[in-house]
Amino acid sequence: MVLALMAGKHVGAEPQTEQTEQAEQAAAELLNPLGETFSGFDWDAEHPNIQRSITNIWNNNDWTDEADLFARDVATEVTAIPPWQMADRLELMTKRVAERYDFTSEQRSRFQAALLREAGGFLLRHATDLLTYSQEAVETRANGQPFTAEQVARWAKEYQPVMDDVRVTIDRFMERMEPDLTPKQRKLLQRDHASYEKRRRTIDEAMSEWAKGKWEPANWGLEDDPIQTGKRESQKQDHPSRRGAPLRGGTKKNRTKMVIPKWVDYDPTTWFAYVLEVEKRYRLDAGQMGTAESIHAELLERASAYQTSHAAELAAVAPAQRAKAEAYGRVRDIFRELQARLDAIPTTSQRDEGNRGVSAPRTSSSSQD
Repeated sequence: MVLALMAGKHVGAEPQTEQTEQAEQAAAELLNPLGETFSGFDWDAEHPNIQRSITNIWNNNDWTDEADLFARDVATEVTAIPPWQMADRLELMTKRVAERYDFTSEQRSRFQAALLREAGGFLLRHATDLLTYSQEAVETRANGQPFTAEQVARWAKEYQPVMDDVRVTIDRFMERMEPDLTPKQRKLLQRDHASYEKRRRTIDEAMSEWAKGKWEPANWGLEDDPIQTGKRESQKQDHPSRRGAPLRGGTKKNRTKMVIPKWVDYDPTTWFAYVLEVEKRYRLDAGQMGTAESIHAELLERASAYQTSHAAELAAVAPAQRAKAEAYGRVRDIFRELQARLDAIPTTSQRDEGNRGVSAPRTSSSSQD
């Protein structure tokens, strides 16, 4: 539902590439609980309901401008991809934005690098909350039960910090991307931004009402949804709850512990996991983490640009050979620079404390503590 309302500037299925497969593998430890949540849930069967809901939301709010319709169409496309396939969704978003803004290969590379960084950081910051609410919502749907105003009120209150961060993340992303645009692209961005702000105001006002228990199915485009209206029987799906297995997230008192995914030196889409490893090991403060994120952003952009300009050469190397292949040497060198620059951030006392009883991380990949 959040995607349907917020879609617009950075949204937008290409066949899954080896790069997206690597990104999914790197985030597997984080995303597996979400996949388990949807086990037995037929996403292809559910998506027509989602598509109808999105269409209803746009119609109910009279979002009919060209930019509004672009956002609607992309939201429909993105939600056709199961939510646990995050890499595929991000690839589709990149493709649609690149087409709309007529990006050069360099702009596309920088956009994708920034999108991966922001989306990855957001997911890692809020994985526990996202899993918890997703699991409850999916269990409700899988059991053929309608959402209630009381349920939505609780979600609206508990989800507010996540929505606040959505706004901060999107605003920061826009500020970083705008200087890279041509005058023509900036005019288009202004239209898309106005469309996004309109939806954002709607969300802010609506969540305030929902938190008071003033939610109706039409607010989510569910006025003709077969489950919400009770016009079909409960789905007989082999959902975890039907097998007696508890949902992994549960209540706030029993949520899934967030696990930092693995990183590999030849795949820049996984490098943010190394940043998080350094933060965890040395207990970096907010200022130090800001420096680490800036370094990561710089080197991720550099590596992404190299991958774009050497795409054919890199694609010819089998994944199993990339840790040592000469073609990936430049990418691995950039990662070593990332390691060296991040290692210089901690104070001596932080480094001594962090390295006490901890072996140095491997070059090719790392298991998390």
